[in-house]
Amino acid sequence: MLTLVDILLKVRDLLISKKQRLIRSLKEALSRVPRRIVAAVPAKFGEVEKRLRLKPSNIEEVADQRQFIDALPRKVAELIAEMDATQVLSISVL
Repeated sequence: MLTLVDILLKVRDLLISKKQRLIRSLKEALSRVPRRIVAAVPAKFGEVEKRLRLKPSNIEEVADQRQFIDALPRKVAELIAEMDATQVLSISVL
């Protein structure tokens, strides 16, 4: 026969178990976001590299390339900031 103490202990154990499952599920869900962001940043750097490797064939393409190169420090700074934000986000999730 179950006593009140036994019932309370079982309820407590169930609640603890439920809380642990919920915490684990939340961590997994939140960790997916930084992974997607982290995967996107190298792709963006790859796009920059690909654009830099393009060889202009006329004066308009040269002008476009020059504008891209002039804007490159800002673009790289944005990507670095995005990587830093991802690191902070992934650390705060854990």
